[in-house]
Amino acid sequence: MWACILGTVRPKKVKGAGLALSCCGIDSMKRLLEEISAPAGLSAQAVLILDRAG
Repeated sequence: MWACILGTVRPKKVKGAGLALSCCGIDSMKRLLEEISAPAGLSAQAVLILDRAG
């Protein structure tokens, strides 16, 4: 069984978010972006680093 695990960290706020899904794709990334953008608000900025983990 495989799982796609996506996560984020906000070190200064000591907060994080994560998703464990059965598959990865565009919909998975969209769900992660929705998860992290909702509490941040419209004026927030972010840097995303994608590590291409296999």
